[in-house]
Amino acid sequence: MRLPGNKTRDYGDPMMAMVDVVFNLLIFFVVTAGGSPPEKLLPAPLPENGAVTTQVDPVSRKSWVTDVWLKLQIAGAENALQVDMNGTVYQDLKPLKAKLRALAELSPENPVVLDIAPSVQMEQLVDVWDTCIAAGFQSVSFAVDKPQSPPSAVPGVK
Repeated sequence: MRLPGNKTRDYGDPMMAMVDVVFNLLIFFVVTAGGSPPEKLLPAPLPENGAVTTQVDPVSRKSWVTDVWLKLQIAGAENALQVDMNGTVYQDLKPLKAKLRALAELSPENPVVLDIAPSVQMEQLVDVWDTCIAAGFQSVSFAVDKPQSPPSAVPGVK
C-alpha cells in the first residue's frame, strides 16, 4: 500500500514568462513617463469662499418661431383655389410658393398648419402640401375640427 506523500508538481515555465512581461511593461512606463513635461500651476486670483459669481443679463428676444396658417378654400364659380396665409389672401399659387420658400429659408422650424375647407380637391391640397415640404419646412400638419358628439360605441369594445 502506498501512502500519499508530498509530490512536487511541475507546472512548467509560464510564470517566468509572465514576470518577464510585467518587468518589461514596468520599464516601458517608467521610461516614457520621464519624458513628459512637468505640470505647472497657473496663478488665478480666487475668492476665499471658493465661489465665483458673475451677473449676466439674459438676452431677451421674441421667438422667431410662429405658426404659418394656410386656410385653403374654393372661391368663385370656376373652382379656383384661394389660400389665406396668416391674413394675406392669395388667388394665385406662384406668389404663395415664393413667399413660403422665403419663410422656410428664414426659419424652417416654423410649423405649417393646413386648414382645408371641405370643397377643396385633393390634388389642390397635395400641391400646397408638396410646396411646403419642398420649401424646407420641418413640420406640416393639418387642422381638424373637434367632433361635436362623442363617437358611437363599437359593439364588443369597452
